[in-house]
Amino acid sequence: MTADRIDETLIALDALTDTTTEGTTEGSEKKGLESQASTLVAFVRARCDLVRDENGEVYGVDRETGEVRHIERRAFKTWLHAEFYTERGKAARSQSVAEALTTLAGIGLHEGELVEVNIRCAALGDGYVIDLGEPGKNRAIVVRPGSWSLTEHHGVMFTRPGSMKPLPEPIGGGTLDPLWGLVNVPESSRLLVTAWLLDCLRPDTPFPVFEAIGEQGSAKSGLQTILKRLIDPSAIELRSAPRSGEDVFVGAGQSWLLCYDNTSRISAELQDVLCRIATGAAHATRRLYSNGEEFTIRAKRPVSMNGIGASITAQDLVDRTISLELPVIEDRREKAVIESEFDRLHPALLGALLDLFAKTLAILPSITIERDRRPRLIEFARLGCALAEAMGSTAETFLAEFESMRAESIGRTLDASPVAAALLAYVEDRPDRFMDYTVKRLFESLDRPDGDAWPKSPKGFADALRRAAPALRTFGVVIKFLGKRGSSTWVLLSEKKLPGTSRQCRASRAEAGREHDIDDMHDMAPASISAEGDEQEIVL
Repeated sequence: MTADRIDETLIALDALTDTTTEGTTEGSEKKGLESQASTLVAFVRARCDLVRDENGEVYGVDRETGEVRHIERRAFKTWLHAEFYTERGKAARSQSVAEALTTLAGIGLHEGELVEVNIRCAALGDGYVIDLGEPGKNRAIVVRPGSWSLTEHHGVMFTRPGSMKPLPEPIGGGTLDPLWGLVNVPESSRLLVTAWLLDCLRPDTPFPVFEAIGEQGSAKSGLQTILKRLIDPSAIELRSAPRSGEDVFVGAGQSWLLCYDNTSRISAELQDVLCRIATGAAHATRRLYSNGEEFTIRAKRPVSMNGIGASITAQDLVDRTISLELPVIEDRREKAVIESEFDRLHPALLGALLDLFAKTLAILPSITIERDRRPRLIEFARLGCALAEAMGSTAETFLAEFESMRAESIGRTLDASPVAAALLAYVEDRPDRFMDYTVKRLFESLDRPDGDAWPKSPKGFADALRRAAPALRTFGVVIKFLGKRGSSTWVLLSEKKLPGTSRQCRASRAEAGREHDIDDMHDMAPASISAEGDEQEIVL
């Protein structure tokens, strides 16, 4: 008899037994189903504590192993079927399981303790906890300033999506040097990449978005794959570019580190979503099979992506991005060889990363950054400075590398904006230090490139100026909107060229601009404009 036939026979016998015990009428069959559903509810409550998170999701906390399972996900259902059959010697019917889960969800929402349920990483006091993700266990890595250890008694609740893979048990005392033989990262950028890896393990600070760009065959996908496997191995390593914000948030429910492969263009709307999820945000959508009920997903995740060209162009996201341009590979190695070598080195590489993390956390409280050098990613910059000292270098080394990367990223942003590029070219050809225009006149004065990217109207042009203002200010061009005079909106440009100056000189001139040039611009603005108090400086 075949296995399928045996299963069919067992199911038939199971049904026959139930009807013999409880009757053969429709009402009796329904009573039997309800009886098994109630039995399943009691079975779960005897073995699990029901808790709920801020999203209104219910989890069962296994009292024996400490594992936390979402009651509506496959992992919980598989566990329930297996445990019930092992103890009772009888399979649970699918309909009974469905009814039991509905009841358990209600109990969990009304009686369950409100807790924080994490995926892979969590903050704990002055340190962090990283879930190993081992099936049937609750072991995690606890990293504190100066040390790290493995323990099952960490007090943090971790859930494990179906695609999550376990981390190996780390081996300390090594070095990250072997990692650079497996990925195509220039030596000058390795400090930045290491700092980004450490920051991916800090869920209590904003995450920088990592972007790797380079020509075809520069091992961009290989770099992303290795970095993800190092700290968050998963069956889903690289994802295609998201089509909507909902795709991003749904992916966040299945993985800690979101990696997008071969992104060529990301819409302004999606760039805003990526910026939000890197700092922590919520997404609301209609609940399935419901017209009037919303389902909310709250998430905060590190993100990485790669592409031939820079796909991050929105200034707000550029300010939160670590962008790395990969060089051409001169000595290629087989993918299978690299992956095999990584698997062998993984425990030691993870241990080396944790060693650096612990040392960095010990140094971090002593790190301060001069006011004029503090970037928007101030938390990341401080971590990088502490890491540099932990590695025997200096904070200045990291800041110089970070500032160089940021200048290149902003330059790419301007190149991607036809309005910004045209305005820079226009300013360079003007001898005037100050120029005031109507938006319409400035719009008509610039050289327009070919293509559809150029704004169709002065209003669209003004919006593009506002978006480009922060990047243009970095390159010495200040845009100041002066409000309306009559039916026209006026704009004032102040050009401050900064060729060949040092960082200190740039900073001092920028400070001088804030103290003096802006006052000069107020003085030069038409009186009929400033009298109404409606002038508006673009500061983002």
